This record gives sequence, structure tokens and C-alpha cells, in this order.
Amino acid sequence: MALNTAELDRLRDQKFESGSSREESSANFLEPTFDRKEFTADVTRFCRDLRATEPVDPAQPVMMADDPQWNNAKKCMQEGIPVGPGLMNQVRQIAQACAAPWLLD
Repeated sequence: MALNTAELDRLRDQKFESGSSREESSANFLEPTFDRKEFTADVTRFCRDLRATEPVDPAQPVMMADDPQWNNAKKCMQEGIPVGPGLMNQVRQIAQACAAPWLLD
């Protein structure tokens, strides 16, 4: 399959729809039968089914690749970001040096 310059320029300059990416647009170009909605539904179903798999150890549920990071981000949004005592002390010293009020106690 030969790619003509005009078509490549059109792809490069294309304004992407919200939520789409170059990879998806490339997939549409290289595979005309690519159906993003069908693909998204397949991936969603796969992830749901994988997470619903009974774990070997009930204390460790089956997760997808970045589930632990998303779970941690959710926890941080609710509880705040943990800061160690050394870093907290450095921030306190900077605030004192600037005569800024300390609001983190």
C-alpha cells in the first residue's frame, strides 16, 4: 500500500475530535474497517470481565495494569497526599524564612 503525500499531510494537520488520538486516527487510516466504538466496547468488556475474575487470594483482587495507581490517586484526592516529616520540615523552614503563615498543622 502506497501512502500519498497529500493524504499524509491531511492526517498530520487533522483536528482530532475530543477523546481521539493520533493512534486511533492512524488505525482508521490504515484499517478502514476499524470501529472505535466497537473496539472501546470490547476493551471495556474485557477489563470488566478480568476484574470480575475470582482471585486466588481474596485479599488481592484481580486488577488491570494501572488500577493500583488509580486507586492511590482516588485515596489521595479524599485524604490528601502523604508528606514525610523531612519534607514537611523543609517546607516549614521555607515558610518561616519567608515570614509566611504556617497553615499545615
